Amino acid sequence: MIAVNGEERGSFITGPSVHNQRIERQWRDVFCKVLDTYYKLFCLMEEHKLLNITNNVHRWILHYVFLPRIDLALREWTETHNNHKVRTEHNQSPNMMWFQSLLLSDPEKHTGVRNIEQPPQERIQQTMQNLNIDFQDEQYLHPRDPCPFSVESLANLHQSIDLKRHSLSHGMDIYGEVLQLVSNQTN
Repeated sequence: MIAVNGEERGSFITGPSVHNQRIERQWRDVFCKVLDTYYKLFCLMEEHKLLNITNNVHRWILHYVFLPRIDLALREWTETHNNHKVRTEHNQSPNMMWFQSLLLSDPEKHTGVRNIEQPPQERIQQTMQNLNIDFQDEQYLHPRDPCPFSVESLANLHQSIDLKRHSLSHGMDIYGEVLQLVSNQTN
């Protein structure tokens, strides 16, 4: 981050936890309002033997089913958070505060503005060249858990199961369906 964006910009907070109160509070809010639901759900699935975390297939299905759902929940939380009113900032939202800071200061100092002029990928590639780093090696491309489906079966799975459909069990029923399909294929 420092190599790409430069030093002395406050890209991240360091030091004792007392200096990190805002980010600590934000992490707590994210966990309590979004991630805790899935944490409890995964523990429940383990207790009822629906999920075996030592099984590669179970982990792959867990990622396949729940990553899109968690991503959607985090995006919804982000949208809500960025537009909520902050009492101590004259009821401005975080988005309003960010735009105001753009208007009142040098826009070139803001990473968001710089990213429009020179996308981060260009700066990352330039930094990698300067440091003689080559990430073309295949070892970085392998997923942790291999997909249990053939290419054809995976395409059929994408068509037959809607991962984002409404679920009263937060997706546990969809996980069960995919697990059943895998079980049927291996038998």
